[in-house]
Amino acid sequence: LVSLIQTSKRSTAYFSLALIVQQSIAVGIKIALRNYLIQRVLHEIPFCQLNGSHQNRLPGNANFSFEYVEGSSLLMMLDAQGICASSGSACASSSAEPSHVLTAIGLSDELAHASLRLTLGRNTTKKELDLVVSILKETIDQLRSISDSYLNRISR
Repeated sequence: LVSLIQTSKRSTAYFSLALIVQQSIAVGIKIALRNYLIQRVLHEIPFCQLNGSHQNRLPGNANFSFEYVEGSSLLMMLDAQGICASSGSACASSSAEPSHVLTAIGLSDELAHASLRLTLGRNTTKKELDLVVSILKETIDQLRSISDSYLNRISR
């Protein structure tokens, strides 16, 4: 233990160096997994964008928008496959209105409604992310196959 003894009437603060190192490693792993997820989704799913900064974001957070997909349908289909996700930003998850956060960063109402927020858990693995991306791709393909605007876009 590293002890920082303070004078006056303040109490002594203790920091476990091993715990600090362990937490730093855990955050680094989570960032690497998040970046892996972001890279796979952006490279493997067309008409997709990452919402927010690529670097300045929470370690376990990724928020995407998918053109030609209705967010609520995507959520229901992912839930049926056992994938927990939400639409929009955390501060607007219970509202039918598009997220004011997503519209403030420049997304149209349509893209804000077509957003998906994925959060990595403490024990999320690369193998689980591979499964999520696979299911996400299949689900988006299914939803786009019934989207007139998508079918018109790809037939041009």
